[in-house]
Amino acid sequence: MLNVFISHNYKDKPMARKIAKELNRYGIKAWIDESEIKLGDSLIEKIRDGLDHMDFLVALISDNSIHSEWVKKELDIAMNSEIEGKRVVTIPILVGKCELPGFLKGKLYADMSTTRKYNENISTLIKRFDINEIADDENEFTEFKLNAVQVIEKIENAQNENEIVELLESFSYSEGNLFHRDTFIQAVNKLLEDKGTSLDILASLLDACRYCPDGVLSKLSLTQLLDRPEEQILQGTMNVLQKKSLKIQQKKILKLLRECSSAGLERIIWDYFLTAELNYDIARDLLEFILENLKTHYSDKMMMCMCKLFNAINEDAILEEWYALWSRGSEEEQKKLANWLCRYGFESGEFFIMSPRMRDNIQEALLHSLGEKDTENAEIMIALLVGDSNLVEDRKELWDMLMSLDEYSVLLTLEKLRDDYNIAYVFNSVQDIEALKGFVNSKNRNIKKAALNIIAEINLKESLEIIKSEPEFDLQSYNAGSLLYTILKESNVEEYRDLFEKVKEKVENSYYIQADKNLIFYGDYLLGNVNLDDMIAGIQIEKENRGRQYDRRRKSKLLAEKLEGLVDKGNEAQAKRLRQLIESAKSIRHTH
Repeated sequence: MLNVFISHNYKDKPMARKIAKELNRYGIKAWIDESEIKLGDSLIEKIRDGLDHMDFLVALISDNSIHSEWVKKELDIAMNSEIEGKRVVTIPILVGKCELPGFLKGKLYADMSTTRKYNENISTLIKRFDINEIADDENEFTEFKLNAVQVIEKIENAQNENEIVELLESFSYSEGNLFHRDTFIQAVNKLLEDKGTSLDILASLLDACRYCPDGVLSKLSLTQLLDRPEEQILQGTMNVLQKKSLKIQQKKILKLLRECSSAGLERIIWDYFLTAELNYDIARDLLEFILENLKTHYSDKMMMCMCKLFNAINEDAILEEWYALWSRGSEEEQKKLANWLCRYGFESGEFFIMSPRMRDNIQEALLHSLGEKDTENAEIMIALLVGDSNLVEDRKELWDMLMSLDEYSVLLTLEKLRDDYNIAYVFNSVQDIEALKGFVNSKNRNIKKAALNIIAEINLKESLEIIKSEPEFDLQSYNAGSLLYTILKESNVEEYRDLFEKVKEKVENSYYIQADKNLIFYGDYLLGNVNLDDMIAGIQIEKENRGRQYDRRRKSKLLAEKLEGLVDKGNEAQAKRLRQLIESAKSIRHTH
């Protein structure tokens, strides 16, 4: 990897950070002083040491820097290294109007003293580092086959508004990469913030902003557009915010809903509240607004949002309103209401209904709503199976009910359980495994496959017995880690040696967390594949971010329990190291 040291005066730090970020995008490691030089360090030693490991020095030249003694010393070190034949090469960049210092006048330099010149020359700088695949120059954007610099210049310097509109209307998914450039964001924001920007340009610009990636959307000056009176602009703005589910300016959006007189805009605002992660206070205010409106009318979107609010607030009063509407609705309305409650109100699976009477009412309503549509049946069955509220006390009754449905409803239910839920957290009983065995015997191979994949993630020995005896089980990367955990938790490993080896191979050849690797070392020790010293040396306890937190914690807990059984089997040095590993594993377990 190329290393580039960016020499600058503190007043030019924003430009230094901007260039560093751009270089890092192309795999060039850019260093600026705040990342290397700490309080109390010798500046000269740090700079000299840094330059000794640098390939290039980028010198930001401005009135600020040419009068800085530290920058002169950095440049002097680099220039002397270059004269002496060392590999550091100095690249001057003009970032502000000034006269070049004498010792740089004989060198070529890049002029980035204005936004336009920055756009023109940043790719030239990157190419100086022998990076040939410059995404913004060689990737062509829009139907006009422009590079990023040309797109920005066309937006900033268009001769008339039709030229800008035509360009913006040619945007598609691939143009989303443009939003990663600060210079492009600046050009867009200039149009968004300019009160003189025409409605046609704003509307086209908002359509283009739909392709902005989630991570950079907050850089756009969108929420101020919510104060505009034009419905077209309000709808366009809400369309962008809704698609990205941002938790942004929710009070302003709720106020907009309260004052809204347009059915089209109202639908888009409801869509926003359906997808956004709501602030608790806003959720309360939104519920109050919905309950006020229920006295006179309600829309489908409003009811979907009310169901979602139960998932956010989890109060029986919301279900009481829902059940009152369900009770007096037509059969078609009842099925819609049931579907919305399951999809939005029970989506997390972590709801609880306090009132026994309300639990019975909701159970009655959901079971009554089972019908011919496999999507609706699947939503209802999943809500009943995974809900913490125990809507149905006897889960066997639920599994039997699922078995009685048509094959499409059964398959969709099993597939959604497999793909969308933490099976080990939801199903942990022999009763669940016995019920799922019934689906393993299905003549429908897809149903059988989905049932086996669910069983593979239930951490009981009975699951291992089924998987071990089923030749059609297809081990997947997503369930290998769960099977590894079950083998070590529920058996002596030798009993399932063949399955362990298959799981080990799958884990090591795909995405895995360090907690999986640690369990593999322990399993290999039990099978005699490694000795105690090798196992101890191989186990690394890390506070990693990969994988689900729940998964990391339970595997660390299991490892600590298993290692405790080995402390007395080793010598004093081994026992000491094992105790250290056990404490480290326990600390992972208790990390929040």
